[in-house]
Amino acid sequence: MYSAESHLAGSFFVFFIFSLLSATMRWQWRGTLSTAAVAMLLALGLGVYQSAHSGSFLVNQFMVRAIYLVVLAVLVSYLVIYELHLRRNLTKLARWPSAVPDHFHTVLRELLRQAAEVVKAPRMLMAWEEANGQWLMLAEWTPKQFTVLQEPADACRPVVHERLTDLDFYCEAAGAAVVVGSRFRRRLTAPVHPALQRRFFMRSILSVRLVASALTARLFWLDKPRIIADDLMLAELFGREASAHLEQFQLIEERKRAAGTEERIQLARNLHDGLLQSLTAIGLKLEELRDELAEDSHSAEKHVVALQRLIVAEQRYLRYFIGHLKPTGADRPLSLEVRLQLLIERVELEWSVSVELEWIDGGEPELPDALADEVYYIVSEAVVNAARHSSASVIRVELGLRQDQLLILVSDNGTGFPFRGRYEDRALDTEGWGPTVLRERVNALSGRLTIDSSERGSSLEITLPFPRLGVAHGD
Repeated sequence: MYSAESHLAGSFFVFFIFSLLSATMRWQWRGTLSTAAVAMLLALGLGVYQSAHSGSFLVNQFMVRAIYLVVLAVLVSYLVIYELHLRRNLTKLARWPSAVPDHFHTVLRELLRQAAEVVKAPRMLMAWEEANGQWLMLAEWTPKQFTVLQEPADACRPVVHERLTDLDFYCEAAGAAVVVGSRFRRRLTAPVHPALQRRFFMRSILSVRLVASALTARLFWLDKPRIIADDLMLAELFGREASAHLEQFQLIEERKRAAGTEERIQLARNLHDGLLQSLTAIGLKLEELRDELAEDSHSAEKHVVALQRLIVAEQRYLRYFIGHLKPTGADRPLSLEVRLQLLIERVELEWSVSVELEWIDGGEPELPDALADEVYYIVSEAVVNAARHSSASVIRVELGLRQDQLLILVSDNGTGFPFRGRYEDRALDTEGWGPTVLRERVNALSGRLTIDSSERGSSLEITLPFPRLGVAHGD
């Protein structure tokens, strides 16, 4: 009987271990403690049952089993609590904010705050050198403040010991053994440059590298009471996420700079095709006026009137141009036809030439605002070039849609280009022929430019892609 009961008790403990692990997986540490408590009651009941049948209660055996239950429950609970803690930290890393702030200092502040929260450190420090290598930048974060400082780079170089330059490490006190990964311990007198160590009163230190395309930095967790190898693992994971975050910020900034450069180039082209050409024409007319003042006052008066009309037309253009640059302008933009009529008026006044405008399909097509702007400046560049350089008296502009393309034809009766014959855009680019600004505008829109030049005049044929939306027809 005793043997059977002992066997039953042994089977109970096997069942207990299985139940404990199952409860842990289902209810975490609460399941562990609850299952251990129930098991203690069952063990006590088993002992009472054994005492009732055998007449003896083995106290020592019961105490050993009870201690066994308690120790096993505590170990499993500790493991579960540790796993939950690790999971929470990894979840914080997975929930890294997707939005990237606009300012670099804001990025740094959020990065250091997140780093301190993940590893539970009271202070954070980030160190990196400027591109010119003259200054060492230092960003310090505490729950109460965030500051960015700069120190002469030579006074704090290298930031960490040369043997730790390419390594992630931690040490529980400055001058104590330095742990690199989970395998190596090194005794270094100053793992961090003494000047930085004194400047920021460093005690316990956990440090990882941040490597982005245009920035290499060193991140420090300071004053954490107890550092273990898992903290270093979390810090390394955070370092990778932070590097990717900084890389994303730098990419966005580069795109902003590229967009700003493109906007400045576009503005320069627009000013070149509008205001600069008009001022050139006004300057030429003033020279004519100066020559005629002494010879023919009546002719000079006609030139003064023409200049006044030209300045008024230019004022109207500048008013529209400035309003068009405003991002939240209340005025409705002028149609392409109205703008082209204003252009024709200005060109005729400036260059004493006749300009004719004709729509191929009998009316202005519906164009997106951005494309309408480009068409306007393309026509302006082509017409002004013909009036200024070819000695033409008549310039003809034709515009319209042809299948999936926008067609622009500008012809004149002047002397043509220095070359003779018909050439397409590839040959024009190779030889460097034709108006440079016009070629750049057409190429930027993935269009095609063809020039036909002879002694009787020239003709520019420009085609721009203009896909139409397909219309579905029912039965």
